[in-house]
Order: sequence, then structure tokens, then C-alpha cells
Amino acid sequence: MSAIFVPELFPYFAAIAFLYGLMLGSFFNVCIYRIPLGLSVNNPRRSFCFACGAPIRWTDNLPLLSYWLLKGRCRDCGAPFSMRYFLIELLTGLLFLAVFLVFGYAYATFVFTVFISILIISTFTDLDHWIIPDSMSLGGAAAGIGLVAIAPVLGGVSEKLISAVNGPAPPTTWWGPGVNALFGAGFGYGLLWGVGWLGRLLFRKEAMGMGDLKLFACIGAFLGWNGCLFVLMGASAIGTVIGVPMLIWNRFPVRKAPESSCDWPVTNPATPTSPDPYDMEDVLARSAATRSHHHLPFGPYIALAALLVTLGHDPIFRWWPQDLTWNDFRLLIQMLTGGVE
Repeated sequence: MSAIFVPELFPYFAAIAFLYGLMLGSFFNVCIYRIPLGLSVNNPRRSFCFACGAPIRWTDNLPLLSYWLLKGRCRDCGAPFSMRYFLIELLTGLLFLAVFLVFGYAYATFVFTVFISILIISTFTDLDHWIIPDSMSLGGAAAGIGLVAIAPVLGGVSEKLISAVNGPAPPTTWWGPGVNALFGAGFGYGLLWGVGWLGRLLFRKEAMGMGDLKLFACIGAFLGWNGCLFVLMGASAIGTVIGVPMLIWNRFPVRKAPESSCDWPVTNPATPTSPDPYDMEDVLARSAATRSHHHLPFGPYIALAALLVTLGHDPIFRWWPQDLTWNDFRLLIQMLTGGVE
């Protein structure tokens, strides 16, 4: 290990992880607002006020500090900013710190900060617009497969990552982790598809959105097929504890969800789409239309469970068998289909 990665410097790197999370949290706020509206996250580069459209000065865009210095209001028009922007920045900083504390000086720290970033953006776009952008779910699945696939090149620093992404291929081979991540992505998608199919069969209506299925593919790429099982159990438990009381108290306003989970603008039918995608009147109208009413979809439960499984990596996966092979999976399938007694 390099001399810079010594125990004495661990608190300083932890502070860097927290500050890095704060800065990225500010960018995630931009992604959460713009992606569902079909806007580029880097054009225009500067953030703008959602009320008057005035660009935000860089001195007014400092993570955490600017919200308090401006007293939560736009400097130009005085419109209030939601405190959620502040909370997302703080949440991202704390989660980046938590990942570093769990995985330490390891390649897995980088991989799971990428994963946590995907979960944060997916959660809040789902809360706001009932969609999980394909750039987060499918793009995240591709990123997870790629990041896990190159883990063997980095040797011992990737042990925690390889042990997390378990699967039927030998993890000690150069191709094993990538195959296991690909298998996990397919397993995650198929697992939630099966849950949705069973829900349609029992309740005679759509029980699972396509965005949730794609997000589970992303989870499988980062956490493996066994991680998908833990996430599904955790999400179901969280949904029962939180969702059932809210349904009883009728706290979910009824609103038809968008049919697509892709990164296309969600427009107000009463407002024609402007030829200029950055026309501020049209952008603000689309934003108001898509934020009018929403419920609490299943995506946030999935993301929260995936977060808990990621941070609880060691106690969860320590007892899980790490030497499963293709023969084990074939035997399992035969048992389920009645081929073996």
C-alpha cells in the first residue's frame, strides 16, 4: 500500500470523502431537476432559479453554506428555495463518508460511491415524477458491469467488491467478476419481473413499473444476484412499515404516472412544447406540471434497501456461500421444476 494510505491519514481522507459528497450532492440536485424535463445537465452549465430563471452566481452555489447565507431565497427575485436542496447535499456527503468508513482504502469505495450516486438521483426523480431515468438504471447497470469486470486488474484491493458480487462464475478468474455482474443484472431484472407478473396475476392490474425492473438490473450488477434477494426482502419490509400506514391514512394523492421511464420531457398537455428546449417559460411550465401531485412509489423503498445492503456488506455477506457454481444453479432449477427429487 502506498505510504499515503496509512491509518494516521484515514480521518483526513474521510473528511475529503464527505466534502466530495457535498459537491456532488449539489450536482445531483441539478440532475434530479433537469433529467426528467429532458434538459441537459451541463447546458446551461450554471444553475438557475426555478421561479425567475435567473442564473445562480457561483458564490451563491456553495454546498450547504449558500442556503444559509441566502436564507433559502433567490438573490434576484426572493423566491424561496426548497430545503431539500440542502438536505440532498448533506445526505450525499454523509453517504459518501459512510461508504469510505465501510470499505476504506479500496477500489470498492469508488465503485459503491458511484452506486450510491445512482440511488440518490433515482430516488428523488421517482418521488418527483414517478420515473427512474434510463440513464440511471440501464446506464447504471452498464457502469456496474464495467466497474466490476475490471476489478481483477487491481488485485487485492478489490476483494470486498468481488466477494459482494457473488455468482456462478469463479471470482478468482479474470473473467469471473464481470460474468457474475452480468448474471446479477439479468437476475435482478428477472426477479422483479417475476414479482410484477405475480402481482398482475393476483390483483388484475399492473404491479411493477418498468423503471423499477431496470433499477433492479442495476442493483444486480453492483450487488450480485444474492444482493438482489436481500434488497427485495428489505424493500418489501420497508414498504410494509411505511407504505401500509400511509395507504390507510389516504396520504397518497392519485395521479396517473408517466408511461415512459426514459429521459424524455414530461410536458404539460395544455402547454405546447417550445422549439427551444431551454425556453424558460416552457421549462418552468413543465416543472410545475410534473410536480403537481405524486405518491410514494416503490423505487425509493428499493433504493433504501439497496443502500442498507451496501453499507451492511460485511455482516450480510459473511455467512453467504461464496463458492456457488453453474452446477449448483442447474440443480436448483431442476429441483424447482421437479426434475430432481
